Amino acid sequence: MVLIGAAVLAMLAIGPIKGLALAATMQSAGALAVIWQGRVQRQPARMPRAEAVVGDAAPEPLEQRARLWRGVLRVLLAGPLGMVAALALALCLAVYLPGDPRTRIVLSGLAMPVLWGLAMTWTLADRRLLRALAVLVGTSLLGLGIAALGGAA
Repeated sequence: MVLIGAAVLAMLAIGPIKGLALAATMQSAGALAVIWQGRVQRQPARMPRAEAVVGDAAPEPLEQRARLWRGVLRVLLAGPLGMVAALALALCLAVYLPGDPRTRIVLSGLAMPVLWGLAMTWTLADRRLLRALAVLVGTSLLGLGIAALGGAA
């Protein structure tokens, strides 16, 4: 309710077009501030010997030591490879959706960022990098192959 009120107030104050753009920008900046405040601070990876239990299970993901190479691989998987997988699925939508070709292109263009966001979210949430790599590469190859069979090539 507060978000709608802020948007209406901004639209009344500086006009409908500029007000709506300002409200959307400020709401996204506010959402980023909320996310920043809720961030998780990692504790040291090594526990004191007194707390260590013999036969304890593997450490939880946030208890493990952060590794630079895993972060770089996650960014590469979520960014470029996730985008390729999302583009492959969006291309399948453009080829196989019924209706006017212009409508199919617009709908697949609107679906692409959503699909990329889903790929990024899943890739960054998954701890197994090889599984994420296999799924993204398989989705990319399968999507592009199916789109090529439909006449997109």
